[in-house]
Amino acid sequence: MLNHKTIVEFKKSYSYSLAFSRQIELSSMVRTNEIAYAVMGLEHSPVITLGRRANKLLDLQIDEKTIKGLGYEVVQSERGGQATLHHPGQLVIYPILPLKNFNLGIRAYVDLLLVVTKDLLSSYGIHTMLGSERPGLYTASGKIVFIGIRVENGISRHGIAINVSNDLSEFHLIASCGVIDSKLDKVSHYVNIDTKTLFLQWQDFLRIRLEALLTSV
Repeated sequence: MLNHKTIVEFKKSYSYSLAFSRQIELSSMVRTNEIAYAVMGLEHSPVITLGRRANKLLDLQIDEKTIKGLGYEVVQSERGGQATLHHPGQLVIYPILPLKNFNLGIRAYVDLLLVVTKDLLSSYGIHTMLGSERPGLYTASGKIVFIGIRVENGISRHGIAINVSNDLSEFHLIASCGVIDSKLDKVSHYVNIDTKTLFLQWQDFLRIRLEALLTSV
């Protein structure tokens, strides 16, 4: 079992800037060994984030002023990847993990996040596949899980986003992960579940995986 304190928290209507500040705070607590790790689950207030490979001119499908008029922030993000969109009904999960403590490299960590999510969705009968060219999870109908991380001083930030009950039509505002008019899917097409419940189950799936990694280190 994990012997150190962990922090698991869920928030709704959480701004991107507040979430980032909280990630930095939790990262510091992990670095100083106050906690073993943390997992943030949240629904962001409407925001379009541009990752390190994003090109605003290409990835925003309408002008930024119009997008902001629709109630969206547009922010630069330190995570990898291109443009993505977060809004109510989408579950965003930010694990703050010291990777070396679990013998994880970056590639193995990305795989861990996707496997945990894939296993959870499978428990609801939602069968997903890994993207061969673009990271994430896909059903037969479209992309349902997005991923973008940052690792600094061996500690992870950012993470994954799962379409749960959000309005998929709003993705027309961007070239999602570089794809215009990409096909999308969401959990509510298969099962009725709220984001908080799904998050608490997700972090439990993660905990089990991490405990298994500790026993093998």
